[in-house]
Amino acid sequence: MKTKKGKTGKKNRPKRVFLLVLTIVILTFLAGSFIYYKYHKKIYPILPTKAKEKIVVDLYFAEPNSERLIREKRKVEASGDLTSQSKQVILELIKGPETNLTGTIPPGTTLRDLSINHDGIAFVNLSSELRSRHPGGSSAELLTIYSIVNSLTLNFKGIEKVQILVEGKKVETIAGHIFAMMPFEADTKIIGK
Repeated sequence: MKTKKGKTGKKNRPKRVFLLVLTIVILTFLAGSFIYYKYHKKIYPILPTKAKEKIVVDLYFAEPNSERLIREKRKVEASGDLTSQSKQVILELIKGPETNLTGTIPPGTTLRDLSINHDGIAFVNLSSELRSRHPGGSSAELLTIYSIVNSLTLNFKGIEKVQILVEGKKVETIAGHIFAMMPFEADTKIIGK
């Protein structure tokens, strides 16, 4: 005598085998996908970068054996931000001239910070080497001051005056001759041809 249970069991056997095989295939696929994505290095295409735009600025360096500043053109990054561009100008002044002119900022001097307030005053904060390594003399001090001031005020409309700071503080003078507690305006009379 055959029971209904036995007949049903034999009919469902191919379905169970199929489901078991399907489950194994799906699990194998999922495990393989997981391992592939976990350990496979993703490769992203390298997009070409745009060349950074540059603007031409005028830097003012000392004319040898003279009490004049001479303009030297230099390209700096056009960041779109006045403060960033101003910092670049000061960093280029610190590097010194690329021609036969003489640098006006003592070697070893670094730019600590630069900020511009809403009145158009740029606060240029330089390291102590500006004073400790300065060669001295009223002419050299004047050239240092107006090298910085003219390079900022004559290049950027947003800067009207420049306050020079040393280690974050106003100083009475840089080398003992020119009163530097107040911001300086541009002086075009000191510029030679």
